[in-house]
Amino acid sequence: AFMLGKDAQIVLENAIEFELIGDTFVWLCSDGCAQPSTYTDTDGEIIPRIRDASRGLIGLTPTGGTGELFEQFLDDWEERDSTEYPGAGDRTINLFAPHAYDSVWGFALAFDQLIKEERSITSDNIVEVVRKLDFTGITGRIKFDENGDRLATYDLVNLQDANTAFTKTGSWDAENVEQSETAGFIFNEEIQFFDGTTDIPDLDVRDPVDIWDCEKKKEFTDPTGKAFRVRDPDGDNPRYIAAHYRCDEFIDCGNLSDESFSCSPSFAATYLSFGILTGMFLLVIPFFAIAVISFGVIWKKRRIRLLSPIFMLGMCVAAFLGYVSTFAWYGKPHTVSCNFQPWLLGISVNLMIAFLFAKTFRIWRIFKSPFKRQKITDFQLMLLVVIIMVPCIIILTAWTAFATPTATLKDTDGDEHFVCETGGLTGPPGGLIFFFILVGYTGIILLFGAFLAFMTKSVPSEYSESKLVGYSVYNLLFLGAIVIPVFFVLRNGNPLAAWVIRTIAILYGFSATLWLQIVPPLVLLLVKDKCAAIPVHKDSLTSASTAVA
Repeated sequence: AFMLGKDAQIVLENAIEFELIGDTFVWLCSDGCAQPSTYTDTDGEIIPRIRDASRGLIGLTPTGGTGELFEQFLDDWEERDSTEYPGAGDRTINLFAPHAYDSVWGFALAFDQLIKEERSITSDNIVEVVRKLDFTGITGRIKFDENGDRLATYDLVNLQDANTAFTKTGSWDAENVEQSETAGFIFNEEIQFFDGTTDIPDLDVRDPVDIWDCEKKKEFTDPTGKAFRVRDPDGDNPRYIAAHYRCDEFIDCGNLSDESFSCSPSFAATYLSFGILTGMFLLVIPFFAIAVISFGVIWKKRRIRLLSPIFMLGMCVAAFLGYVSTFAWYGKPHTVSCNFQPWLLGISVNLMIAFLFAKTFRIWRIFKSPFKRQKITDFQLMLLVVIIMVPCIIILTAWTAFATPTATLKDTDGDEHFVCETGGLTGPPGGLIFFFILVGYTGIILLFGAFLAFMTKSVPSEYSESKLVGYSVYNLLFLGAIVIPVFFVLRNGNPLAAWVIRTIAILYGFSATLWLQIVPPLVLLLVKDKCAAIPVHKDSLTSASTAVA
């Protein structure tokens, strides 16, 4: 903004107070304050405090007189009587005097032209003629652009060393802006800055930044605030992130160093604990499978044969996939793992329920008409399992195609974190829609299975598993009705707690369902039957198998 020297003094006083003067500041001033009056009092005496603050000040002042006409003007001014013309008698003049002289001269030329052309002297006509003027005055060439601004020249001045006056270090010519590589500037001398050198100061001053080094796993401070490229925790596995991302319960470093064992709570410690627990559950499944094959296929124990070994093995596969699905949520989100999450968990849950439903359906079908011989083979029930799984696969396929789970940055409480979010054609709403469609379909199959289990509760005890079915249904309904809402409430505010609840629910749901179907019959076989070689009746094997949840 335009200001005179006395105004500049006030500004500089405030700048000193607010610590805006120093090596990392460069002050630019218009012609009104690029004058000694900026740091002198009314008597022309230098004000040390203001003069010191003005070191390195850069200004642009209109170029004064120049050329032969100007020299003639000075000769004439020097010869004038100072009594009749105050200030005359020497060759020093006010900065604005030559411009005032040319202004009057320009208006005189405009009036002269209008009179010669016999045109009325109106403001519009005067402006029109003045804008078309092109003549040489004592301040140089006078010409105007399409906006009515003079194509002027300015002196670039700089307050250097202990000088009491500004030093001309260059100039700027409006007519050379387009042609010049320096945008119209011509530099005759180097500019001196506040520190007394001609080294261009670094004006990009930033506050110190606390940084976490993901690779070296340590925190440090960048005093310049710009020596290190601090990045949002994106998919490129950044080396440096802001320190406040550490221990915030979001995994931002690819190696988990920002959520290491030193954090409380710690994702690393949680992963280790649940990884060991899940591994133990996974190790149990082969033992279950060996027991089912040994007692149900090789030695053909009646108690195991009645439970359909092939379906018990199928539930082992479903539980195995369910346990494995938890690992898709380990570590920093990645688009691949984001897509595995619904597929692994969705397939495993529905496969477990499909096997439970098929077994219960066979018992219901057999004892629906007790006086009519029924024969339902394992192949037919496997076909029923496939039919139940088809809609699940269609839903998951549509989910992946139209609402593709994608690892992306998402703002959470003012910070961006890399999370699994819905992408694809639908965006965020699509993921929830497909999720609840899948949950709804699974719930329908589960409730229908519970209904069949209730209807078969009075069948002969060696075929009836209504209690076990009831327990299994309860566990899976608990998984869906309680855990899902709690997870959605916690996932943004407390992601670690949400992760723990989801993982516990998956491990509990599959373990309780699988163990309830396999452990009781094995215990009865070993304790009650004492592994006796009780023969398998042909009618039992051809007409019935089991009811399961």
